[in-house]
Amino acid sequence: MAVWGERLDTPAYYGEALRRWPGLITSVFARIADAPPGGVLVHCKAGQDRTGMIVAMLLALVGTPVAEILDDYELAVRTMNAYYEEHPGAGEEAMGAEVLEAHCADACLAMVAFLGSTDVAGYLTNSGLTFEQLDQLRERLLVA
Repeated sequence: MAVWGERLDTPAYYGEALRRWPGLITSVFARIADAPPGGVLVHCKAGQDRTGMIVAMLLALVGTPVAEILDDYELAVRTMNAYYEEHPGAGEEAMGAEVLEAHCADACLAMVAFLGSTDVAGYLTNSGLTFEQLDQLRERLLVA
């Protein structure tokens, strides 16, 4: 927390998370790949930190344009901020308009840097995901 506490609500720490916890992160992808047919729910408290990282990686894995990944991430940030505005005792304070805009801009820059520096398929297979599981993930995500 001393090093990353102020950045835990942005993609600025995603690269460090990949370095520190490859087994934990890859296990999320393995569980999604190995899940029975049907939907899979991926969540955390706010949808922008751990979930934000996993969903961005899933979207990148299937070739989603970076602009769409950024839109998805920013929607989660803005939605949670609106929730905190409506529920002041929910655990975090809502950001004011100017702070929110700056936060979104910084977070999107960090997400672009993360996505640009991460070979998702390579990371996952180097961290223990099988090629079969990688194919299962892609098939699950690309079902029409």
